[in-house]
This record gives sequence, structure tokens and C-alpha cells, in this order.
Amino acid sequence: MYNAQENYEYMVDTYHAPLYRLLYGYCRNKQDAEDCVQTAYLKLWQCKKQFLSEVHAKNWLYQVAVNCARDLYRQKWSKTELLTEDISYIPEDIPFATEDAVVLFEGLAALREEYRMVILLYYYEEYSVKEIGKIMDVKENTVTTWLARAREQLRSGLEEEYGA
Repeated sequence: MYNAQENYEYMVDTYHAPLYRLLYGYCRNKQDAEDCVQTAYLKLWQCKKQFLSEVHAKNWLYQVAVNCARDLYRQKWSKTELLTEDISYIPEDIPFATEDAVVLFEGLAALREEYRMVILLYYYEEYSVKEIGKIMDVKENTVTTWLARAREQLRSGLEEEYGA
């Protein structure tokens, strides 16, 4: 059994950067991403549940964070806020290895939220289709469809933008 409270500091140190990057990709807003990360860690701290393993605790943390972001953007005020958000701005504290990774991340910002989330979880966080289905609370076939559509939209958007 894995006790998240006993391993809380380790969980924060290990998963903060990837969780923040994921939520920034979803929220496209630094403050909202930080709020959702903080909420997820607060819920992890308050959680009395014993997890089967560290992976199980990580998956639970990601699911809580994704749900927090989804709830945030279901609120009425955020829909108007999203229309004015500059989606091309990436804060300096989002770590990327190459300039190509930045271009790809900016291309993701133009995708619908569910497409963006499955790409981020699948490629950036290396979750399986099954795990993504559990995190997003959808069927595996839906995840597969969203991945295919997201890849196609991303490919055509990048070709249009960069003429590749």
C-alpha cells in the first residue's frame, strides 16, 4: 500500500513540473494552471485513501487535476475569458527541450480542449489509451477517436502554418 500523505513531498517534487505543464496546456493560462495544481495537491494532502502503488496515486492526482481544470472551464465566466486569452504566450517556467517542442505546444493550443488533453496525456505524460479513458472518464474508443482527430488537426494546422 502507498500512503500519499507520507510521500507527499516526494509526490510534489516528482510530479509538479509535468502536472503544471499538462494543466497549462489545457488551461492556456498560467494562473488557472497554478490554481488547479494547487487544488490537486491540497486534495492529495487531505486524501485519507491508501493507494495500491505510487502509479495509482499519480493517476489519482492527475485525474483530480484534470477534473479541476474541466470544472473551472465549465463555469460561465471562463468561456468569455477564453476568447480573449493569448494562446501563443508560453511562460518561461514551462520547460521545453527544443524550439520544435515550443512550436508543437503552441499548435496544441488551437485544438479543442478534449483533443488537447488526450494529446498532452498520451505524448507528454505517456499515459496509455486505457489510462487516459479512466482519467478523463470516457471510453477507450472515444480516446482513440479523439487522438486520431487531434493528430489530423495538428498535422494540418502545422502544415498550414509552416508549409511542411
